[in-house]
Amino acid sequence: MDNVVRLVVVCALIAYGIFRIIRYFRYGMARRVTAVPSASGVLPMPDTAARSDLSAGMQPDVPTGRLVKLQAAAVSVLLFVAANGVLLAALFGLPMLGNVPVIWRLFVAVFANFYLLPFARAVGEKQLKRAQARGAENGNPFGH
Repeated sequence: MDNVVRLVVVCALIAYGIFRIIRYFRYGMARRVTAVPSASGVLPMPDTAARSDLSAGMQPDVPTGRLVKLQAAAVSVLLFVAANGVLLAALFGLPMLGNVPVIWRLFVAVFANFYLLPFARAVGEKQLKRAQARGAENGNPFGH
């Protein structure tokens, strides 16, 4: 019974970690404009002329749809999972690392994710920008 409880707790922690990673990816991929209130407490009036000038230069068929964002997110997740798979296979599959305690190999895997996660996110963002640029030059909303 004790092993079953440990397994359930470990699975719950892993699921919670995956949930948080997905949530932060979603927050990172969202392009929200954060409004900072002025120090005097008075909110500035929006400048409609400047907004219409900015929107006039944008092409309406530039792909910013869900499919392109989903593709960029899928590239990020696949790269992250593949890099972790290669890392864990190297850490636990190589015979020369067999004498290193498991806890130290797990520390290496966890701390490597601090570099892998931003790297995978940057690759996904580059993929998104590349698809948007292809769609803008071809006039195709799907970026092909």
